Amino acid sequence: MFDQTYFSGGLKAQVDKIGGNPVVEVALLTGERYFVRSVDQATSGWVVLDVHPRPGSSALQRGPQVLTIPYATVASVLVSSTTVEQSPKIGFSAT
Repeated sequence: MFDQTYFSGGLKAQVDKIGGNPVVEVALLTGERYFVRSVDQATSGWVVLDVHPRPGSSALQRGPQVLTIPYATVASVLVSSTTVEQSPKIGFSAT
């Protein structure tokens, strides 16, 4: 289960381990998936993420969004590497 400890430290450790230009994707139990730019806040019950919806997502707004979700709704978190060309658009902590 995902919790405050994971989002305030464990995720960063995974990102650092991947190195380069990591991409973080969070999947919710609803099926929605988001590319995570940063973790804004992790509390005891929920996490606030700066995200981009995946292409083809049903999210109404496109571009950067702030997503607040309870930990119980997180199905998975994928950390992977990407190319330099992609990182400005979808990389973790991309600016």
